[in-house]
Amino acid sequence: MFKFKKFLKNYIIKIPRLYYLIQNIKMTVREFFDISSRPNFIGWYGMSLRTLPPWINTSSKSKNKLGQEFLHADRELRELVLKGEFRILQFEQYKNIGLFELLDGLMYRHYIVFWSAIIAANNTNSKLKNYVEVGVADGLCMYFTNKAITQALVDCDYKTYLYDTWGDVELFNQSTTGKESGYNYLDIDVTKKNLNKYKEYTVYKQGLVPDTFNGENEPNEITWISIDLNSAPPTIDTLNYFWDRLEDGGVILFDDYAQPAYVDTKNAIDFWTTQHSNATLMQLPTSQGIILKSHN
Repeated sequence: MFKFKKFLKNYIIKIPRLYYLIQNIKMTVREFFDISSRPNFIGWYGMSLRTLPPWINTSSKSKNKLGQEFLHADRELRELVLKGEFRILQFEQYKNIGLFELLDGLMYRHYIVFWSAIIAANNTNSKLKNYVEVGVADGLCMYFTNKAITQALVDCDYKTYLYDTWGDVELFNQSTTGKESGYNYLDIDVTKKNLNKYKEYTVYKQGLVPDTFNGENEPNEITWISIDLNSAPPTIDTLNYFWDRLEDGGVILFDDYAQPAYVDTKNAIDFWTTQHSNATLMQLPTSQGIILKSHN
């Protein structure tokens, strides 16, 4: 008699893509017939959770303040989007997916942004916390960064430095998509309007990386860096330029570290990390990556 489980274990598992395809089909069928087996969260790049995400409280006695504050920030963002006070030009490229459906899929990634901004502030010694993002787009990441600092568990002075072309840029991913251009739909004025509430804390630097790394109106000491460039060369340029300025205990967050389309960037980051003994890198299930700079 043919034994499916034995066949799956001995043969199919040797072909990972086929194995996971069969497993996903099995899971989908089970979820269709059994509501209790459905995930509590479904995110980008196929991420799903059957455990409760951190912003859901299990009871009225829950003390998860970080999760509560994040959920408050997420709800406020959706209200701003509904009112037309926060435009997301990136999402306007998706014609067949609803705006809030896209935000739903990004919630865990945004939670990591929110959490890491607080961790970086609490683990560093500077009085003025400087936050840098290279690859800003519409300002979604910086919205949650600002909210984390001003609304949540941090009591500090801070400033943000935002680098982007806000226009057409060439991406280079030799192993996957090769050379391509993109992001010509972005508009710095839209981003400034989105983040207008935090304008007193914000410095904008528009242009190509590394051209904008010119020493003009830049921080000498950095608490946290977000890098979202989807291309290996400017990612490494950014790491090399800012690493020595990053405080001990500081954080570097990569947006699409484990995304298959940007495997060249992942490989470049991995190699760079091996050359820096005080850089501890972790890949997250969200496809993000995070580096914690240890104390010397």
